[in-house]
Amino acid sequence: MARKPIAELKDTPEWLSLNEKQRKFVELYITNGYNAKAAYFASYHCKNEHVAHCASYAQLQRPRTAMILHAHFNGTPEQSFLRAIWNMVLRGKLTPEQVEVMKMWGPLLRKTQIPGAGEEEEKSEPKAAEEKPASSIRLSDFED
Repeated sequence: MARKPIAELKDTPEWLSLNEKQRKFVELYITNGYNAKAAYFASYHCKNEHVAHCASYAQLQRPRTAMILHAHFNGTPEQSFLRAIWNMVLRGKLTPEQVEVMKMWGPLLRKTQIPGAGEEEEKSEPKAAEEKPASSIRLSDFED
């Protein structure tokens, strides 16, 4: 599957949410063959390569960076969001109760803030009764 080029990514809301250094990092990361250490070293002017190596890993894990890279690899914003939420759960940044609240508010927010999402929601309404309770969340629910 073809990946989205930088020119297409620059028109996305995910790209606009990045600051200048993050944009430079993502652009260099994609254009240099996904060498995160080199991209970070050039973007943030690190004092040595070890710092760039460690910091580049952290940069790739940040939700905004992960979302734009997910878009580059032709993922949907929803998939990217779910992956970010699951990573937060795994790292202990979110509790199961917080995930439950997100699940309850998600459909409401989708209808009010994402253009065209209400149409998709109407088509999938009969399946709403089959939704799993939050206590049955599994990793497979978040995988592609």
